[in-house]
Amino acid sequence: MKASTQYNDYKGTAAADISDHLFIRDYLKDRGVDIERYEPVGFELYTGYSHFVSYRFICKDNYSDENRLVKIGFESKDNISDFLDLFKRFNVVLTWNKSEINYADWDVSDDTIMIDDREDF
Repeated sequence: MKASTQYNDYKGTAAADISDHLFIRDYLKDRGVDIERYEPVGFELYTGYSHFVSYRFICKDNYSDENRLVKIGFESKDNISDFLDLFKRFNVVLTWNKSEINYADWDVSDDTIMIDDREDF
């Protein structure tokens, strides 16, 4: 499984810490998923223009005789806030993928340059 978009202009990695308050298993169970059959092992998040958000939960089908993963989504409109509440921390790092230079191998300074873009009131 690898994340991809139409052109893959940026590629990278992601990491997340589970929430202390809301667990994916409980979230799915509360939405009617048989979590004994469909055991959550991951998720997929996709966004696009005009605030489009879609997420699916990747689950192992425990009733299948083979190693089978399925995606489970819901008919109601996906809400990014609901999804992000499933995690204490969520970090995505992407680097430009259309160059001969592999920026993913470079070290990044711990220093951050902050630009004050707040408006004066």
